[in-house]
Amino acid sequence: KYFEDVILKNAVSGGNSLKTHEEKSESEIEYRGSFMQTERTIPQPAHVDFDWKVLKAQRKSLHIGFFPLTEEGMFLQLWKDDFLYSNNHKIYGDVIYIPYKTILLVPSDTIHGGGFKYGEGGNLRFHLYVSSPLAMQSCEKLDTGLPKHQMNKYTEEHDRRKELCDRFVNSVCLERLTTDGVFFDI
Repeated sequence: KYFEDVILKNAVSGGNSLKTHEEKSESEIEYRGSFMQTERTIPQPAHVDFDWKVLKAQRKSLHIGFFPLTEEGMFLQLWKDDFLYSNNHKIYGDVIYIPYKTILLVPSDTIHGGGFKYGEGGNLRFHLYVSSPLAMQSCEKLDTGLPKHQMNKYTEEHDRRKELCDRFVNSVCLERLTTDGVFFDI
């Protein structure tokens, strides 16, 4: 409820209940985000939202958040990166539901994908980048900082010639859910 009130208040009034990078003190959290809506279901390929250089330096201090802005909630696909497997092993996604008035906050290196239209609201949601002051100090040294807009990275960390979606494949149930609008609106 806190994030929903703060973000919506800021969007309507231009207020600053949370601080931007330029205004924050040493103990405040920095955030950036964007409103998103899906017009029709096209599952987004597996990706991360930060450059691999930033993720490597600050995997535990940077987070991404998702919260639905309608009572319908929202859907997202997440992949668990299991480094015990070789790069040739397929890792299947999990389609998860995030209820209204709930925020999902995950580490920034979480491989994910959206693109699901569900209900009349079109999966209306807020996608949030969150950083602790410690993370921002390190990012400044990297000369990168928190992204000002979405910076999806679709390639493997150690081999930019390989697409993440070659190894991180859609959930086994996704085809059934997206066929002819059975569950998601197409």
